[in-house]
Amino acid sequence: MPLKLFITKVTNYIFLTYELVIGNRRLIIPTMIGLIIALTVISQTGVLVEAYRQEIFEEVVLKPLEDNRYDLGDVNINMWQWRRKPTDIGDYESYNTLINQSIMQANYSRYVLDYYWYSRINNYIWVNETWNGYSEMDTERASIYISSANDLYTALELILTIKGQGRLPRDSSEIVFIRNKGDPYDEWFIEKSKKFENVTIGAEVNITLSRSRRGDEGGPNKTVTIVGLIEYSPNYDDLYIPDNSTLLLRKYFNGFGWEYGFITQPAFAQEIIEDLSEGIEEIEVRSEGIMTLDKTHFDAYNINKEIKALQTFVNALEWQFKGESRDFHIYSRILRYMRSYEMQVYGLLIILLLLSFPVLCIALYLVVYSFSLIKRQKQEQIGIIKTRGGSWFQILIVLLGEMLLSTILAVILGFLLSTFLADVVLRSTNYLEFLGLPVPIRITIDMVQNLILWGLIFALLLNFRNIIRMSRQEITETLEPVETRPPVWKRYYLDVVMFCIGTATWVILMTLIRSGGDIYGPATYILYMLVSLLGLPAPFFMFFGTIMVISRFFPLLMKKLAEIFWRIEGGINAFAIRNIVRHKHAANRAVLLITLALSFSILSSSLVYSLDETEHLKYYYKIGADLTIPTGNSLNTTILQSLEQNVSHLASISGVYSIWSYYSSNHNYRNYQFLFVDPNTYAETAFVDPSFKLSDSLSDLMDEINDNQTIILYQGNLEAYISKPKIGDNISLAFENLTTSEYLSFRVGGTFKYWPQMFPYEWDDPRDNYWIIGSLRMYDQLNQSGYLDIPKASYQAKIDSLDNIDITIERIHNVTGITPQSPALDYREYKTGFGRRFSLSILNSDLIVCITVAVIGVIMFAFFTYVERGKEIGVERALGMTQLQTAQSFLVEAATILAFGSIIGYFTGAYFMTMFLQIIQFGESIPPIVVTHPTTLLLQIILGIGITAGIGTIVPAYLATRKDISRILKVE
Repeated sequence: MPLKLFITKVTNYIFLTYELVIGNRRLIIPTMIGLIIALTVISQTGVLVEAYRQEIFEEVVLKPLEDNRYDLGDVNINMWQWRRKPTDIGDYESYNTLINQSIMQANYSRYVLDYYWYSRINNYIWVNETWNGYSEMDTERASIYISSANDLYTALELILTIKGQGRLPRDSSEIVFIRNKGDPYDEWFIEKSKKFENVTIGAEVNITLSRSRRGDEGGPNKTVTIVGLIEYSPNYDDLYIPDNSTLLLRKYFNGFGWEYGFITQPAFAQEIIEDLSEGIEEIEVRSEGIMTLDKTHFDAYNINKEIKALQTFVNALEWQFKGESRDFHIYSRILRYMRSYEMQVYGLLIILLLLSFPVLCIALYLVVYSFSLIKRQKQEQIGIIKTRGGSWFQILIVLLGEMLLSTILAVILGFLLSTFLADVVLRSTNYLEFLGLPVPIRITIDMVQNLILWGLIFALLLNFRNIIRMSRQEITETLEPVETRPPVWKRYYLDVVMFCIGTATWVILMTLIRSGGDIYGPATYILYMLVSLLGLPAPFFMFFGTIMVISRFFPLLMKKLAEIFWRIEGGINAFAIRNIVRHKHAANRAVLLITLALSFSILSSSLVYSLDETEHLKYYYKIGADLTIPTGNSLNTTILQSLEQNVSHLASISGVYSIWSYYSSNHNYRNYQFLFVDPNTYAETAFVDPSFKLSDSLSDLMDEINDNQTIILYQGNLEAYISKPKIGDNISLAFENLTTSEYLSFRVGGTFKYWPQMFPYEWDDPRDNYWIIGSLRMYDQLNQSGYLDIPKASYQAKIDSLDNIDITIERIHNVTGITPQSPALDYREYKTGFGRRFSLSILNSDLIVCITVAVIGVIMFAFFTYVERGKEIGVERALGMTQLQTAQSFLVEAATILAFGSIIGYFTGAYFMTMFLQIIQFGESIPPIVVTHPTTLLLQIILGIGITAGIGTIVPAYLATRKDISRILKVE
């Protein structure tokens, strides 16, 4: 092809595209609004993630490190040594030297905070004092533990002093015995703990380095005296360890991972091993170095650099320690977390986009809606090009050029709008509150590139099919009205079918599952399988079926309404409604935009308020009162007097015992969770909620149990009995102590579904697990008989005003040295936490977009009515319609669209919310999920949409009144 001809063709394409864009200059921005909003939703998600990247790093990398109770340290050095001299055990100086050399080699000194070592030497323990009394069941594998951490021995000394259970060893003949209390639910731990119940302070026990229970593979035995005793439970350590040293003990003990063991200082351990290692060639020793890093130096925005530096340090450690042990391993949890950090950020982006997916769909529907409104004008323009001899390929190139130009413009505007929107929502302090401090916004090249890609994808998906069809139309087809072609789904009633199948399937499926899945007969089984098969697409059927049913019946409703108005007055209002019927497709889409926007607003608002209320209930349910002051294993009257005399804002105080107890006989176990309360004061201090489903008021229930024979029982326990006892009946419960077991009779004075500090999960069989409320008098009786395990005691208090919560907690701590627990503080931390703030940023952004779409849907309908109906307006004005009547017609049409969209949207949102609640309330949660509908907020949103849309509609209404009739009719 000659160059001149090629340039001419390209110039013609550019000229035609320019002509088409200029011809649609009044429409190109309005038609791009949907795409701009869709790209804004995508772009602002990326902007929010970048702005919160440091906090995301803390949540997904640093917080799991802090919350993990069993894997200690940021970098761990594990060594298993089999040939060691006894004098080398506990000599950590050489290890520390290797660590320091690794730090210098990797230039990592500013990151390393501290490090310590502990070692474990495996051995066996005989509870009997002499070998002759040995039997198979009297032995248990245990270990001797030593550590280089001085804080460990400080914590041990503090615990032993406070609990009065001995002291630290003073030589190699003394040792501290650590006894695992086990898990009350674990039968194996229960049986195991019974072997060592008689091991007390002053007892002498035999230990050996033998690898077998019978001692036939080891050396001599050594008798050591237990001078300290610590009871420790990895799962329930708050029941046994004083509050002020729990964290220290947990920090070191969890690293040991023992069941039973001895602990002593390194110097004493060397002497013990020397006495036990005679004739033994191999001593099994496991040593672990635990290193803590300074996380404040990690840069979340340059994570690859941090990963490389930490990997260099780990490699240096491996190089230094490779000669110390044939079995060693360097492990870094923080390195593993950082390597998965970028993937987690991508996952978070996907989750956020899924959260905004309904809003994105609404925005994309706005794209389709706006394109359909100008479809007639585009057809006329294409018809003109065809009459000039333009081919379908030329029209295709021109339409694609216009699409590309509008997409680039939409990307630019969407990106700018997303930064503004992100700056607004990043200030979110609560739902629809934007009064917080500004957060710095970071913008990257990748974000712009991704946005361009998304813009092209959306533009092609939504417009390419229409562009192909329009480019291949004949001249006669361009003159056909486009709104007279009913869609396929309407002709075959697919909307009604989808709505009925989706709703019926969902209701039947939820009913069958809630009934426990009981299936009777082949017909019921076939129905169950069919409904289960349709259960997955049921929500999609419900959603799309609802939207299409609205599209079907709204024009019919408008037609009936127009007929009624026409019979009543026959004026401008009836004429305006008939215009809606004439342009039913455009009106339908405007109503659907408002419906979808309000439906999502209802869903998101109800979800936020419901989650907040559920979290509020959860914190109070866990603690049980405004304040809880733990006092260890008994109610300390001195503490009570100090509280009453020195803390002024406490309205009432009540003592509570919380106890796990169990009964076992012939491998038949029964667990009891008791809550013993003071009936005279508990009702004044305790938190109670209607969702708890108490059989009577709390005060009346307290009157019932004001003795030592009446209990309040979990209602599931009554239902589990074959005889189905009722309130007022007696039931028998099995108890045991060290010597006897028997059944005790109790009167059931009331029942509860939920009770603070009680956790009857649905998977716990109520035939074997009991949840019981009793009085302090009952506690004294059962405790004196030895039927109860070690209790957890506390005072619950009600505060006169939550405004005084901080000063009251500080005062209690100063008076008693105890830091009380408060659900109000936990809820405050939740409200201000990163997770909620980040989620609110997304939801606030989505809600703003939804409200904007609803307003634009009304304004766009009025605006395109003004543009597309120029000829109709001219005819109406020529027939005598005044300017005021023209404006009134526009406003009535917009008000009708807005009113019906709001009403349909509200009920549609309520319908979706009702169906959605069946999912979130499907399981039995502890505490129950609280559903809250913010009716006032929703009415404010609807009112705001109405006012804004009404103001926006005035503009096209005013423009319509200012049109020159003669010019309109001449042009048209």
